[in-house]
Amino acid sequence: MENIQNALITADPDNATVYEENAYAYWQQLDALEASIRTQVETLPEASRVLVTNHEFLAYFAHEYGFEVVGTVLPAASTLAEADPRSIIDLVEIINDTGVYAIFAEVSASSEVAQTVANEVGRDVALVTLYSGSLSAEDGPAATYIDYMQYNVGQIITALLGN
Repeated sequence: MENIQNALITADPDNATVYEENAYAYWQQLDALEASIRTQVETLPEASRVLVTNHEFLAYFAHEYGFEVVGTVLPAASTLAEADPRSIIDLVEIINDTGVYAIFAEVSASSEVAQTVANEVGRDVALVTLYSGSLSAEDGPAATYIDYMQYNVGQIITALLGN
């Protein structure tokens, strides 16, 4: 944010005050977002802060907000990796052992293998789609970074509460 502000001021010093005010206003929005996320996470019992994802795309989120990623459908950070039968069986066992209610996948990646894993669990496990790496269309639920984060957190909390 500071880099953007400084670049705009360098390119257009006559409007420095506008850029500084806009940056400050956005920092305030980001602070409010952070507080909102922490408040929502606090509604989850610590034992429920367990994630299964289609690949390692929520590691930073998990670290920052006290979640544990107990398994991934794909064995790498890339959505181009492929799951082998043994890793699918292992993941089904992890989901059963931890009582996870949902597998979190991305709108921009195929969720076919994640759906297969959910189907193999033997109880209801939702496949929940989140945004990562891109925003939604302007009229979608994740049109801005703040919308993106609010949408994803809302989906995660709702799924982990079993709603």
